[in-house]
Amino acid sequence: LRKEKYDMIVNLRPLVSVTAAIKMAFIFWIIGVKYKSGIETGNLGFFYDIKVKEDIGGKKHEVKLYSELAKKIGFKTKNDISIKLDKKNINFADKLFKKYKINKSDKIIVMNNESKWEARKWDRNKYLKLIEVLSKRTRIRLIVNIFKDEGLINLIKSKHKNIIILGNGDIKNIAGVVSKANVLITNDTGIMHIGAALNTPIIGIFGPTNPFLTGPYISRDKARIIYKKVDCSQCNNVKCNTMRCFKNIEVGDVIKAYKSLLKK
Repeated sequence: LRKEKYDMIVNLRPLVSVTAAIKMAFIFWIIGVKYKSGIETGNLGFFYDIKVKEDIGGKKHEVKLYSELAKKIGFKTKNDISIKLDKKNINFADKLFKKYKINKSDKIIVMNNESKWEARKWDRNKYLKLIEVLSKRTRIRLIVNIFKDEGLINLIKSKHKNIIILGNGDIKNIAGVVSKANVLITNDTGIMHIGAALNTPIIGIFGPTNPFLTGPYISRDKARIIYKKVDCSQCNNVKCNTMRCFKNIEVGDVIKAYKSLLKK
């Protein structure tokens, strides 16, 4: 990176400790950029030339923080995160619906329990229980996005013959399906943000992250956040031995959120 002689470097990751800030400052110094910019947590962004202070209270979403930083750098921004899909990805969804005889009168629910962070995954047994409860309701068609956990895939297939599993991990095709869903039930992960960008109603299940800072950037009437705070909440850990923040989230909480969204 130093050889490329960049003029500016932008860090959008939070500075979680003094040690992390010192490491980041050292990396910036090694790269040798003229201008250093980023999101400042507390007073840890001492090495930034251009910065926006993170809202610890959770009143300001990260999208707004990034937009403010972009403006300070000199870019024009819009308060719009919507995306347009390629026709082939929409066609993928249409073919899938035709294959499994999904009708316009059906309530289509896409469920996502995938995440790069293990600590962001809701309990798999509760996930299975939710599938069982929803699958018994009339006119509901469940599409489950799962491709890493083969054990869970096999469990779902053995118990629920009518569940559709998206198993190839193609994010654009998944987006095509999400765009046609009535509801997306998901962890705090990229697919949640894709759903928000497609204006699909969302039920977000949160554990170690801050739902006010990184929740779905969508109108409030189209989102329901399930979050049970514990004393170690918002740790942002990648892995966790206890998963306490998820243990208090029950299947009934998700069903309640689903019913609330349907009323809207």
